[in-house]
Amino acid sequence: MKTKKTTIITLILSLFFALYTPNLESKERSDIQHSLSPTDSVQNIVYLNRLSEIDALDKSNLSFKEKKELRTEVKKIKRVLKTNGNGVYLSAGALIIIILLLIVLL
Repeated sequence: MKTKKTTIITLILSLFFALYTPNLESKERSDIQHSLSPTDSVQNIVYLNRLSEIDALDKSNLSFKEKKELRTEVKKIKRVLKTNGNGVYLSAGALIIIILLLIVLL
C-alpha cells in the first residue's frame, strides 16, 4: 500500500514539473518573437534578433573556432532569455508544503 502511494505521488509530481517548467528550446524563435508583449525589455528583443542573425548565417565557410564561439554565444543568449522569461517558480518551502499535502490527502 505504501509503495502504491509513493508511486502515485511520484507520478503526480513528475507530471506537474513536466507540464509547468518553461522550455525555450522546444519553441520556435519566431513564435517567441510574436508572443512578446510591448512591456518586454528591449534587451530581450536584441537577443532574439541576434539569434535570428546567427540562424541566417552561412556556417559552411566558418572555421571550427568560429562555430564554437557561435554555439557558446547561442547558449548564453538562451540562458539569459530563459531566466528573463515567464515561468512558474516554486520555492523550496512551497514544494515541501505541496508534498506534505499530497501525502496527507492520499
